[in-house]
Amino acid sequence: MSLENHFPEPLLKASQVAKILNISRAFAYQLMQKGEFPIVRIRGAVRVKLEDLKRYIEAKRSSQAYVVYNESDHLHLNNLAILPFLTLVSRS
Repeated sequence: MSLENHFPEPLLKASQVAKILNISRAFAYQLMQKGEFPIVRIRGAVRVKLEDLKRYIEAKRSSQAYVVYNESDHLHLNNLAILPFLTLVSRS
């Protein structure tokens, strides 16, 4: 039995959160520390559920922009297609 059956959604490291948000790893840790989104602590390690990160992105969207999900483009982290690329498109 694979873990995917039990945990279909991976837990992201700070470096993966940083890559998705296009920020530094240090800033990703700051966001986690401030409680900007829920975290999972495993001893000294800190992880973020992908769904929680998606909610954070949705909550931070500007009313002047919207997110376009392009299903043909995927962000690959550790050889896993985790999240479609997010492209900000300004509204005219």
